[in-house]
Amino acid sequence: MAFPWNTLTTTEALAAAIESTGTKLFFKHSTRRIISSMALKSFEREWDTSLDVTLYFIDLIANRPVSNELAEISHVQHQSPQAIVMDGTKVLHSSS
Repeated sequence: MAFPWNTLTTTEALAAAIESTGTKLFFKHSTRRIISSMALKSFEREWDTSLDVTLYFIDLIANRPVSNELAEISHVQHQSPQAIVMDGTKVLHSSS
């Protein structure tokens, strides 16, 4: 079964995701960093799919403007890998 990511490829899609209701988790992933790949696999393996959280995936290499916009909106300094949990524009948690 495929992991339930919603892939963000545009800043418009990011804005719509942030404006949507409910809790969201944004995962920033660098395809060029082995540590990012390890973190992604670990996250997917350990994630509780019963949680009511919408999951968004940002490929940093292919979609850097989306990542930069999320950093600006959330006021969370960019790192990778990185997970940012938000409700609206309010950051509930961030981890790198």
